[in-house]
Amino acid sequence: MPPASAIQTAPFAYTDRPTVTLRRVNSGTVFNIQSAGFDGSNIFLDPVTITDPGSYFLFIDPLNQEIGSATVSLYTVNDIATTVDTLNDPVTITTTAPGQNANLAFSATAGQSITISVSGSSFAQGRCHVNLQDTGGFTMASGDCTGIGPWSMTQTIPLTGTYTVVVDPVLSSVGSLTISVRAQ
Repeated sequence: MPPASAIQTAPFAYTDRPTVTLRRVNSGTVFNIQSAGFDGSNIFLDPVTITDPGSYFLFIDPLNQEIGSATVSLYTVNDIATTVDTLNDPVTITTTAPGQNANLAFSATAGQSITISVSGSSFAQGRCHVNLQDTGGFTMASGDCTGIGPWSMTQTIPLTGTYTVVVDPVLSSVGSLTISVRAQ
């Protein structure tokens, strides 16, 4: 998968937060690609993979008649793709760019009970999610990547195939954690 770009703005010098939208212009037509979310005092757009030709720009629309300034940062984001075994061997993941996710693939057999354990997280509570995705990419289970302490979740595998543990930090969060998967 090609790298994607994430966009983060530093705190705005506006009284109220403006609307921020990534737009594309092609043959004179403007297309809204993605709108931003709020991340504390920052505004953040999740990574977008540019696949269509045209000129892209950020549209910053202040509320009412406000004026102000903004600092914009653009990140090239490459998600982490690796494997994890089902022997309970730990794998440490570190995200270094806002919007970066980690995908840990493993093979499992129908009927197996799989326990995913998370420890050593540097993410603040509520600032990262761990998702177990099935062979079709649908989320089977989810938990918080909280830095409060180690935790685990157990699921029964419905179909034989490749499953993925997705570490998905919230908005611009970055950090590290250790994951292990155990099959019973």
